[in-house]
Amino acid sequence: MQTVPATTPTVKAFYAHFRDEAGYLTKFDGDLLFLAHGSTTPHVIEPADVCWLAVLGEVGTAVAAFVADQLAGGYAAIACSRDEGRS
Repeated sequence: MQTVPATTPTVKAFYAHFRDEAGYLTKFDGDLLFLAHGSTTPHVIEPADVCWLAVLGEVGTAVAAFVADQLAGGYAAIACSRDEGRS
């Protein structure tokens, strides 16, 4: 029997406040993005926006995966983009 190697999450996310909204901060495709709670549209953080940003702490793996899924278009977009099982 083979041992499955432990993998590290590829996406890190942090709890953050941007202006008057609470949400998550992550880096995606080279951009620093803020995703407000309940939103699927991220805001790209520019250098001028940093004064309005408060980073609170790293979120767990499950929340980081949720943020990555939301940035990829949500669950339906991920499921429809898979090539597994298609002929």
